Amino acid sequence: MFETLPYVHSAEDLIGIAFRSGAKKARLKRSESKHKPREKRMRGADEERIKASAVLIQTRLEEVVDKFPSFEQLPPFEQELLSLKVGKDAYKKHLGAIHWAANAIERVKQESLRDVRNGDDTASVHFQGRCASIVNRVSKDLDKLIVIKMALLDFPSVKDQPTVVVAGYPNAGKSTFVRALTGAKVKIAAYPFTTQQILIGRRKIRHATYQVVDSPGLLDRPLSRRNPVEREAVLALKHLAHRILFLVDPTQSLAPQISLLEEIRTLFSVPVTVAINDKSAGGIDEAKKGFPGAEVFCAQDEEASYELLKKIFQNQ
Repeated sequence: MFETLPYVHSAEDLIGIAFRSGAKKARLKRSESKHKPREKRMRGADEERIKASAVLIQTRLEEVVDKFPSFEQLPPFEQELLSLKVGKDAYKKHLGAIHWAANAIERVKQESLRDVRNGDDTASVHFQGRCASIVNRVSKDLDKLIVIKMALLDFPSVKDQPTVVVAGYPNAGKSTFVRALTGAKVKIAAYPFTTQQILIGRRKIRHATYQVVDSPGLLDRPLSRRNPVEREAVLALKHLAHRILFLVDPTQSLAPQISLLEEIRTLFSVPVTVAINDKSAGGIDEAKKGFPGAEVFCAQDEEASYELLKKIFQNQ
């Protein structure tokens, strides 16, 4: 959806490009009309300068408005993710400001062309000043949309495929599991909250392709106290999961992980598979007592991870 987002110019760049285009058109017009009286040549050049500059600014601004999706066009998952990362009202405000600027440039163009035709030899200069003022008024909106574009391009590529979301405490082995299973380029490190956003890998079982979602780690605390990274995990569970794999870290305290699992089962109605990640660092026996019936496997082991994925979807 976001691959077709347009290039967003800064205000300074847009003004410079537009005025250079206008100047070029004006020079061409003057060179084509050397047989005409000077006054007519200058008037024609001013008209070309105004039209070319205005059209370029309008085109670039309208392209931003037209090719950035409206908030209402987005699927629910993308809507909530955009609200989390940018803010719904802020997104609409920035696009609304660009829409205003495009319309304002059109008004200034028409007024300036009328002034030129009425013999005002300063109309072209005044036009440039008014255009620069309009574009500069939305300078911060353009800058924000440059950042928003990068955020949208960084959104996970979600497909309509059977999906398991991997959840659990930070450092439980979620990214290790997804990388071992799918080969997805996910960052792995021995500290909490290494995964800062939702990441997606895919793996085939026979002729079907399954989507495996690596979500940021969750702590056992109320939603109001969860940071934006944790809230992305909640969004993945809410909107993407057909199945949930809850990974247990036997080397961490079990009580908060048990509480987190209970919360996930309460909030989400999809089947939940519980698996203990054997890190060869002990704690397995206690984890089995805390999570009776849980699978035990090593997230680094591709074969074990593949067999676990098959079990998760075997009753689909």
